[in-house]
Formats: sequence, structure tokens, C-alpha cells
Amino acid sequence: MARSESQGLQIAVILLTMCVVGLAISTWVYYQAADANLKLKETADKSAQDKNAQLNKEIANSKALKHMLGDPSVTRKMIDDDKALWDPNTTTAVANFDKDMEQHEKAETAETKGYRALPTYLTGAITERSKQIGDSLDRENKLTTEKVVIDQRETGRTKMAEDAHQKAVTDLAGERDKFNTERDGFKKELENMKTTIAQREKQLKDLKDKSDKELSDSQVRIESLKKDIENLRAKVIAASKDGPSFEAPDGQITWVNQRQRICWIDVGHADGLTRQTTFSVYDHDENGVSSAKRKARVEVIKVVEPHLAECRILEDEIKNPILPGDKIFTPAWSPGQHLHFAINGALDIDGDGRADNAEVRSIIELNGGIVDAELKPDGLINGNITIQTRYLIRGKAPSEKDFSGDEGKRAFTNWSDMTDKAERYGVEIIDITRFLNQMGWKAQERTTSLGSKRTATKRVDSSKAGKTEAAAEEEPAEDKKPAKTTKPATEDEDPFGSK
Repeated sequence: MARSESQGLQIAVILLTMCVVGLAISTWVYYQAADANLKLKETADKSAQDKNAQLNKEIANSKALKHMLGDPSVTRKMIDDDKALWDPNTTTAVANFDKDMEQHEKAETAETKGYRALPTYLTGAITERSKQIGDSLDRENKLTTEKVVIDQRETGRTKMAEDAHQKAVTDLAGERDKFNTERDGFKKELENMKTTIAQREKQLKDLKDKSDKELSDSQVRIESLKKDIENLRAKVIAASKDGPSFEAPDGQITWVNQRQRICWIDVGHADGLTRQTTFSVYDHDENGVSSAKRKARVEVIKVVEPHLAECRILEDEIKNPILPGDKIFTPAWSPGQHLHFAINGALDIDGDGRADNAEVRSIIELNGGIVDAELKPDGLINGNITIQTRYLIRGKAPSEKDFSGDEGKRAFTNWSDMTDKAERYGVEIIDITRFLNQMGWKAQERTTSLGSKRTATKRVDSSKAGKTEAAAEEEPAEDKKPAKTTKPATEDEDPFGSK
């Protein structure tokens, strides 16, 4: 509820801010319009002043021409007072008039000074001056008409500007009153909200203090439970190291033919068995096969019946041969189900210093297993550990020097997280050597003997990675495909008989 009231306060503040901004913008727009209209009025006034000045100049020119025509109402002093307003033509005409009058006064003969010459002179002068006066009057009338039009236009603009200014002032006053009313309302509402917020903050503080106390008590209990879990985990680890293992065998040997190096086991296609599945063989009296010593290795070459399969013997000991009733086991397969695995880190199964994760995945899938999650050599996780995951095959932890930037740190963090998750889910953690040893698998290495062009194949036991067998043959007997077996003639050798 406190959160809802806080949001209401925020909305009120936002609305108040929007009103203030809107009022400021409208005020600015009204003042801008009034200022533009005032500028238009100033421009019109200046234009009218220019037209009046032009009209005064024309009036001065007209007076000068009237004086030269002998108008008694225009004296010489009047035109001299307006001398500064004459245009160049009028100034030249007055100068010529003064010069003509001066020459006329200096004439000594009757022909140049008498009445005979004066009418001719005056007629020409009057004609010229009349033309100039007509032009001046036309210009004066044109300017007067333009002035009237300008005055009317500017008067309209001035009135429009004054009306707009008055409207802006009126609107501004109304908006100011509205803003003041809303501001008073917001202030009152804000005070109420502050009071409510203070009450809610006190309630929240009380709740936080109570929650902090409960959290502190919970952390104490969690730490106590963690210690109990660590103690139980240590006891389980100690028990798993020193006590018996509860890993059950997958089946047993039903019959053995040492001459043909084959045997039969009591699991078949009804149990989901497939060819090329390898098993470790243990003595018949072993109960915990995952911690017992392996005595032999066999590989399925033919699934005969729902609960019978033929295997070839890959490895055994003369002093402790395979016997009917011996137990078989592989961590990669279980009768009637698909085991789930997780691979964590780089796995090197042949001792060459390179990761063999893809080969391990193929071995697991070939034996019917499913890989739920894998931390690849590049430090990325593919998939996820679930409660169905049975084994976590632990490989080499990533090293930061093998990566660039923060990728090394991320890879090591992923490796640690996968290990922690496996421990939380109760997933059994085994290393690659133990895993391959229990499933009876050996890595192959291709070598070339010195001084010989023949290539020899030697087997490397996963429990003794990096070590070679005493002798390498061109093709070991255990790698040869066994001859097709037929049902023995005697009942004692019949693998399909009763146990």
C-alpha cells in the first residue's frame, strides 16, 4: 500500500510540473506574438516617417518652382529655408534661375535687357518650370496616396497587435489564477501525502526491523544446518571410502568358452543391451562391484535372446579366469533403463594431453547412456544437471592461462558450479580413469615400431594411462573377431542350458 501511495505522490508531482511547463510555454507564446506585432508597428511607423520626409522634399521642390514662376506667395526666404530638402534637379534649376536673373540684370542693350528678350526667356523658363511642377505634383499625389494606404495598413496591424496583446494579457491572468488555485490544491494534497508517507515509513521501518531479526535468526539456523550437512557429507565420504559400496552388478556370466575366447551373459535385447557394450568382470562373491578389483573385460558381439548375449573376452588373467556366476558391471549401462551422465571439464583418455570429450560422449551414448550436461573445453556449459543424473565424470579444471580475458575465470566458475550442483543433487562424482576402468574400456594408440614399416596397435588400460603393455603385436588376439560359434555337441558345453 505504501508503494501505491508513493506512486500517487509521484503522479501528483508530475502533473504539477506539466501544468507549470504548459503555463510557461503559453506565456512565452503570447509574449512572442505581442513582441512581433510591436515590431510590425515600429516598421510601419518608420515607413510612414520616410514617406513624410519624401513628401516634405517634394513640397520644398514645388515651392522653389513656384518662386521661379513668380508666385508672390512664395518668397526667396521661404525657399532658402527649405534648400536642404531640394533634389538635385531643383538645386540645378534654382542655380540656373539665379544665373539667368543675374545676366538679365547685367544686360546693357535693349535687345538683351529690354522687354523683347524677357518674354521669350520667361516663356521658356515657365514651360520648363511648369513641366517640373507637374512632375512634382504627380510624385506628391502618388506619395500621398501611398502614405494613406500605408497609414491604413499600419493602423490595422497596430490594432490587431494591441488586440492580441490585450488577449494575451487576459489569458495570462486567467491561467495565473488557475495555476495558483491548482498549486494551492497540490500543496494541500502534498502535505497530506507527506503525513501519510511518514506513517507508512514508520510502519515499513518496524517491518524491516522485524524482518532483519527474522533474517538474522534464519542465517544462524542456516549456518548451523550447513555445518550439520558438512559433517554428514564428511561421514558419507568416509563411509564410501572405507565401507562397502552398494553399486549392484548389471548381470553375470552364464557360460565360458576359453578356447574360442567367448562367453555368454544373462542380459539381452529385452534389457536394452546393444552390441559393443563393454563390461568389467568381477568374482562371483563380490557384492560391491564399484569398489572391487576387476578380473577381466568382455565386449558384447551378439545379442542372442531377450536375456542372453554373446561376448568376446578382451582381457583376463590365467591365474584367475572367468567362470560362470562371475558378476559383470559397467557404469554406462543398466538393465532396462538409460543412465544419465554429466561431463565436467576436459577429459584425456589416451594420455596425449588433448581433450577427448567427444569420444567419451560417444562411448556413453554407444552404451545407451544419456549426457545431460557437459562443460566443454572452451568453458561453456551445454545442458543442465537434473535429479536423474547418475554420474558426474570429473575432468581437468579449466586454467585461466588457457583462455583470454575473462573467459578463463568464467570457465573455472562454471566448472565449480557444476561440481557444487552435483553434490547438492547427490550425483556420484567419478574421474574418467575410474569410469572407463569400471566399464571395461581401453583406449587404442597407433604406434610405428622403429626400423619397421608395420603399424602396431597397442591397448592402454584406462587405469594405467600413459603406460604401455609389455609387448605390442601387429594385431592382438583380443582384437580379432571371434569365429562364429555354434551350439556345442555336448550338453556340458551348451551356453543356452540351465545354469
